[in-house]
Amino acid sequence: MIDILSAAAAVAADPFTTLQAAPAHMDLWQTFTTYTDHGIWHILTGYDHLLFVTALVLAARNFWDLIKVVSAFTLAHTLTLTLSVLHVVHLSPQIVEPMISASIVAVALDNILRPQQRAGVQRLALAFAFGLFHGLGFAGGLTDAMAGLPTVGLGTALASFSLGVEIGHQLVVIPVYLLLRYGRQRWEERFNHTTRRYGSAAISVAGSYFLVNALGWVG
Repeated sequence: MIDILSAAAAVAADPFTTLQAAPAHMDLWQTFTTYTDHGIWHILTGYDHLLFVTALVLAARNFWDLIKVVSAFTLAHTLTLTLSVLHVVHLSPQIVEPMISASIVAVALDNILRPQQRAGVQRLALAFAFGLFHGLGFAGGLTDAMAGLPTVGLGTALASFSLGVEIGHQLVVIPVYLLLRYGRQRWEERFNHTTRRYGSAAISVAGSYFLVNALGWVG
């Protein structure tokens, strides 16, 4: 189990290891497909981001709640991703990575300790606030990869990477939500309560491991 978590933490800490700088001569379609693929791959191998969005989904009482909280998260990470790539905002990875890990723990514990708040304004604010740090995490290796791209190519790369990130998110969000909905319909609220509590507890444990790893407390 520790080996699995260690491998996951390594990928989460450096998710751009497979992302290479795109040649400046790539046409717009090549840029679009290349960076969309990178966005999807970044999410599907970014276990910290997946844990965070899963914790958000676990607390959603219905589809409208899900749309609101995912939209808040999307708006926030798109904002900081864009500002970071354009060199408007920069924050050290030594701050960003622990904050991303802490966001997993915070949202998971919020699911357990304050279930009555899981669809309120405070929940949306929490998703938005932590989404800002996730956006900076997405941008971690993207700036170097986009170096040399012309202005139009840069805009295309940024938009397509963001699209890929959202596709990656939905590949997780939709199946998890549908499974939870099916469980609620078959076993009613008891299933929802049990799944939210124990699922969030497991996510909190994994997030705690990522946090101590990001802080350098484990090898």
